[in-house]
Amino acid sequence: MGGEEFIETLPPDLKAEARPFVFFDNEAVADSYLRLFDELYEAYKNTATRILLAPCWAHGASEAFLRRVRAKADERGGVMIHMHLLQSPVQKQRARSPLRGAAAIGQAVGAVLGQRHMV
Repeated sequence: MGGEEFIETLPPDLKAEARPFVFFDNEAVADSYLRLFDELYEAYKNTATRILLAPCWAHGASEAFLRRVRAKADERGGVMIHMHLLQSPVQKQRARSPLRGAAAIGQAVGAVLGQRHMV
């Protein structure tokens, strides 16, 4: 189901409200996320505080975005990357799929993020 098809399934009063959550600029969102990380890292990193990269929703994160996260971690001297794989009943059900099992998702994420990630 595409975005427009999904929007059409919604009640009329929710269509306009949902549209920005369905159609958005992935690059702009990624830029904003990494810019915020840099701001927080600069403001709060010290001997008592570790600032981690923590992208969410492995099922929906593109490989390009995860590669940018890894590059940012490398740029900051090997910052840890923390990601949850199975946070909702829907994600758990999807992980049971033979095509997208939890182990396969973890391996795919690990292949991109490297050994500094925590899942």
